[in-house]
Amino acid sequence: MTEAAKKPSVSISSFALKIIAMVTMAMDHTAVAFSLPNILRAIGRLAFPLYALMAIDSYLHLKGDPKRLKRYFVTLCILAAVSELGYNFVDHGTWLYTGSQNQILQFVTFLAGIIIADTTDKIFPKVIIWGAVILFNSFWGLGYGGSGIVLMLGLCIYLGRCREQPLWKRVLALCGVFLTYYISIGLEYGIIPRLLSGHRYGPLALIRTALSGIYAECASVFVIPVIVLYNGEYGSIPKGFRWIYRVFYPVHLYLLAFLKAFVFI
Repeated sequence: MTEAAKKPSVSISSFALKIIAMVTMAMDHTAVAFSLPNILRAIGRLAFPLYALMAIDSYLHLKGDPKRLKRYFVTLCILAAVSELGYNFVDHGTWLYTGSQNQILQFVTFLAGIIIADTTDKIFPKVIIWGAVILFNSFWGLGYGGSGIVLMLGLCIYLGRCREQPLWKRVLALCGVFLTYYISIGLEYGIIPRLLSGHRYGPLALIRTALSGIYAECASVFVIPVIVLYNGEYGSIPKGFRWIYRVFYPVHLYLLAFLKAFVFI
């Protein structure tokens, strides 16, 4: 057995990853809704990479079955539409807010982008497609903006090319993925807005601004060991859990919104 083919003595199934993603996301959104200590938000940084990983893995499993892939895409669209009001109230304290949109909508745009991009093997059209998806997410404030798409692209490459590599190569690859993600955050939320504002900023001021944006997301680096241990298997999934996982996002948002609006006023 080659080093690349060796299975780790400890591994994590998609069922375990989904449980971790659900719990950490609920902690994050609860902290946002009720202004709880930032440690909960730091733990919540693990949720997005895990949800992104599961969305990408779903595509990789379904891309050979157009009917199931279409059904999955439609399901995400419905969940995104249903979740928006709850997301608005939990994150912004109002039912109607256009400054940002919920995370599932970002998964919808990523899935649309990868389906279109996979229709061609040429590099230039792929660059145009992903550039458009990144700009769209950034302009409309979908999920984690254009930076979220950058992370998802990195995780997609990781799952497609590095999953069977030796442990040290997987860790190194993921470090590269998250470093690229943090750089994109610094550019998207720090340097580029300052440059477009028309004001003059020195190099040190731009770097400080970029680092301040990265700081809020740096706790997500602790998800790397979890992703490295993902074995690509479903695990022992209880009956009905797939739908619990899918509807958990809107259900927990509306529960938090209800508590915020009518109980803990």
